[in-house]
Amino acid sequence: RSVWPRPMSAAPRRAPSVLVLGAGGMLGRALIEQAPAAAALAAYPRAALDLADADALARALDRHRPTWVLNAAAWTRVDDA
Repeated sequence: RSVWPRPMSAAPRRAPSVLVLGAGGMLGRALIEQAPAAAALAAYPRAALDLADADALARALDRHRPTWVLNAAAWTRVDDA
C-alpha cells in the first residue's frame, strides 16, 4: 500500500553536498562558517576556480556532483567592470 506523502521518517535523509563558489569573499566565508556540520562542502575561491572558465566550472560540477551550488562570487569594483 502506498502512502503519499511519505512521512519524513520513512526515508533516511542524506546530508547535502554543497559547492560554494566565491568562497574567499566575505559572503562565501560567512556561508562556510554557517554551514551545518553534516554538510559536505567543496569551497572554491576565485584563485582555485575562475567562473569565466566554463570548462573548469563543468569539471568542478562533475567532480563534486553537488546537491546545491551557492554562488557567492561578486565583482566588488563595479566601476572597473
